[in-house]
Amino acid sequence: MNKLTGHIPDLTPLKSLEILHLDDNEFEGPFPDALGALPNLRELLLNKNRLSGGPPQNLIERKGMILRT
Repeated sequence: MNKLTGHIPDLTPLKSLEILHLDDNEFEGPFPDALGALPNLRELLLNKNRLSGGPPQNLIERKGMILRT
């Protein structure tokens, strides 16, 4: 538990990113659709934040994806 705040920054330059755990913080704002552009992302934990909306469809449908929002 870090209690990071604000918006999740643009992570699209991190094309090799595979795992991103930002759960149990206080991020707010819309769900960052740009995360769907990360081709190697296979595990994304964003639960227990204050994000609105949901993940892009391509993340939901990504084979082998671990996704908690």
